[in-house]
Amino acid sequence: MNTNGTSENVHDRIVALLPRLRRFARNLTRNPHDADDVVQIALERALLKLDQWRSDARLDSWMLDREVERLSVQSAMARLPEEQRTAVSLVLVEGLPYKEAAEVLEIPIGTLTSRLARARQALQGMLEPAQGSSR
Repeated sequence: MNTNGTSENVHDRIVALLPRLRRFARNLTRNPHDADDVVQIALERALLKLDQWRSDARLDSWMLDREVERLSVQSAMARLPEEQRTAVSLVLVEGLPYKEAAEVLEIPIGTLTSRLARARQALQGMLEPAQGSSR
């Protein structure tokens, strides 16, 4: 581990971050149970990959960066209309071919294609960084 202290010191710093991480996760998820799940997942991943953390990196950012991205995608998916969310789930998440997904949904393949196109456009709009911001 490339840290300026012992692993116990890093563990203490992680524990000290818990209230802040919980507030941040609750703000993102707007649901205390989901927020607790996010914090737990972030903690598990951080502890498993603690040897990858660099002492010059912010510990809080390192712990939550990927979780924030995952939550953003989940939030955007949840805002899609049900028919678009189902189409995206079958094709892009589950990996079904268009023909098979159309059969599962009992719709023409053209309707599936339209739903996917609208869903992709909506997701792209929701997930793009705000104009003028940099990452």
